[in-house]
Amino acid sequence: MKVLLLEKEKLSHIIAVVLLLAAVQIIAFAEYFGIPQKGQFTDIQVFCTQEAKLCPDGSAVGHTGPNCEFAECAKPSIAQIDLREPYHEADTSILETNIIFGREAEDACGPQPPASCATGLQLGCDRKTRKWGCYPKVSGMEEIDTSIWQTYRNEEYGFEVRYPSNWELSESELRDVVNIGNPLHGNRWYAIDIFILPNPENLSADRYAKKITGESHDAVVKNGIGVDLSLIKDYPISIGQVSGYELYNVFQYDQRSEFIYITNKNYAYQIAFPIAQENPNLSNPVENNLISHQILSTFKFIE
Repeated sequence: MKVLLLEKEKLSHIIAVVLLLAAVQIIAFAEYFGIPQKGQFTDIQVFCTQEAKLCPDGSAVGHTGPNCEFAECAKPSIAQIDLREPYHEADTSILETNIIFGREAEDACGPQPPASCATGLQLGCDRKTRKWGCYPKVSGMEEIDTSIWQTYRNEEYGFEVRYPSNWELSESELRDVVNIGNPLHGNRWYAIDIFILPNPENLSADRYAKKITGESHDAVVKNGIGVDLSLIKDYPISIGQVSGYELYNVFQYDQRSEFIYITNKNYAYQIAFPIAQENPNLSNPVENNLISHQILSTFKFIE
């Protein structure tokens, strides 16, 4: 009898060991192959739709999070300029060319952020980086009296523009290309080129500019030849009461240029001139770029 009990106890021990080994193997198998255990199904993957929300600075954000809410737009950044170092004359020209204020600034950088600037500074937009910052308002452009400038009037294509008397002007036989320069010829030159182009679809300035960049991109993809768009900044601008669109930092010949587009009825006006950057091939590009913007401000359509 005692032997029988010992045999049963021994058998139960063996069964217990076998079951324990089986449990260990099941757990090891589950961990090895990543089978989740009870309580691990807490992270449920959510698939959101692909709509995008346009932000004031021109960027876009998509849905995110478990509730598929739109991500927040980037808040406008404020860059404080250090005025401990005095500005040089060339620097103020560059600043006046690149920094814009008021409504034109909001068009380029989005709504004005709730920030105040130190004494002597005001909130402005850097149209190259499309960021808000505190900048000194540089005088100079407003001191130029354009009323004493010469007026070029093009009845064929319905526009006029003023330019300084010491600048040169030439036009093509068909009057669809106008060049204004200081000077136009020589080893070192500087020119504003106005091209009148067909616009049969009556596109707005921004749509026309984007059509041009799209065609250039397609040419690069197809032929490996075209304008490098990676360094170009683009943004809307205002020229008096006229809305335009600018492509900034376009590589052209041996310099980088500003390309500004204006449209009116079936014509598009492409106005190009070098950026405010020193260049041994150009005549006073920083100063002449400043004056070019003042010339551009006098552009208007005529009946």
